[in-house]
Amino acid sequence: MRYVGIDYSMGCPAMVTWTDREGKPFAWEDCTAYFVTDVRKYVGRFDHNVFGIAMKDWSCQEERFNHLADTFGQLLERDDRVVLEGYAMGAKGMVFHIGENTGLLKNRMWTTGVHYESVSPSVIKKHATGKGNSDKKAMHEAFVNLTGFDLKRKLGMSEQNWSPSGDVVDAFFACSLATTLPPPAIDTVQK
Repeated sequence: MRYVGIDYSMGCPAMVTWTDREGKPFAWEDCTAYFVTDVRKYVGRFDHNVFGIAMKDWSCQEERFNHLADTFGQLLERDDRVVLEGYAMGAKGMVFHIGENTGLLKNRMWTTGVHYESVSPSVIKKHATGKGNSDKKAMHEAFVNLTGFDLKRKLGMSEQNWSPSGDVVDAFFACSLATTLPPPAIDTVQK
């Protein structure tokens, strides 16, 4: 079984995958992380398991959303168990665009038979830090404490910037959460 955590956005969506191998606990070293970015210095391979994918050029929001859904759709497999970070209830700004973007990914998962559960950001934060209102810094600290890996430093990021490292961290904890959830009682995925 492969578990997947997704922190989906328009600017820098991230995904972390982990395959359950009997007797081996969930660990960062066995995960693979992907993020899509339009910042050239973050495109490429970082360490053995972190991959920055270049955002394709787009001429309208619909084309942008389609590129992102295609990229993530190609990384997903039919039998994956996915935890998708849900919408932030206090979100401001382009909330309709965010909904359209995420809706396209959800449609791709549904039509290809990928089971996903949408989980609120506060549940993922509580899973990571014990507090549902943790900020990016607390999430980063929990990640470093758990994994011993400083993703911000590996990517050469400034102290003030949280993307893409914060996106990967959120996806990592969503993936970790996916490993703890029971299988769905009723398979609602299209066959």
